[in-house]
Amino acid sequence: MLVGGTTFARHRVAFLLAAVVVVCSPAIIWYVAASLGYADWPAGSTRVGLTFGIIAAAVIGFEMLLWPRKQLRGYRLGRARVWMRWHIWLGLVSVPLAVAHAGFRFGGPLTTAVLGLFLIVIASGVWGLAMQQFLPHRLLHEFATETIESEVDPVMQFRRQEADEMVELAGGGPTDPLTAFYLDEVRPYLEYGRRSGSVLRSAARARGLFADLETRAPAVGSAVRRLEELCNARRQYDQQVRLHLWLHNWLLVHLPLSVALCVLLAVHIVSALKYW
Repeated sequence: MLVGGTTFARHRVAFLLAAVVVVCSPAIIWYVAASLGYADWPAGSTRVGLTFGIIAAAVIGFEMLLWPRKQLRGYRLGRARVWMRWHIWLGLVSVPLAVAHAGFRFGGPLTTAVLGLFLIVIASGVWGLAMQQFLPHRLLHEFATETIESEVDPVMQFRRQEADEMVELAGGGPTDPLTAFYLDEVRPYLEYGRRSGSVLRSAARARGLFADLETRAPAVGSAVRRLEELCNARRQYDQQVRLHLWLHNWLLVHLPLSVALCVLLAVHIVSALKYW
């Protein structure tokens, strides 16, 4: 486990949030003490503040090494899990260092941009890590029909063909209840899922509609039940796709902003050395 020593997702997320609080507590205590006059405010130009800034910048540089590390998987550069563990915990440790280096406040435009972007990157990383504790467990235990995300449409196309053949054999023409309901609601839903806008997206409404259809067409009850099973599978696949989006798309925020942070940080360092 990357966070916590437990198999329970909620416990790992609670451990992660508690770790964030513990890591940030020295900075919080310092801020309170400085506000009450019991300690001096830190600043980037002081020896302590400069040290904090150098360490935080070094940590950010190390954090970015994870990207080329993934591109060089064929080389023996250490286990990926060890790299990720260091990436997580050093990233959290850098938060109080960077905030203390800034003197617990936003300064000029460049300092504000660097600190604000840094906090957004950290927040997106914590969010992504939390998602990785919850969502894989749901995908593993809550979906009996789980498949690869890119295979959802081909699988449902095969099942829609199965449904076409079944309704053609069991139905009595376009006006009979089974065929009409299939063409109006079931077929579009099997083909397009949530994009169809069908009422079958709701499990509760779908159960009511299929129960009503089976009452009106008892002779084809087995076909009605099979169509309901296929719609349930489509609904699960749609849920899996949404979970996969939550599981992976946070990187579309975290990675580009991390690169932007490094660029701004380099500008900040050059600017500070020039005018210090």
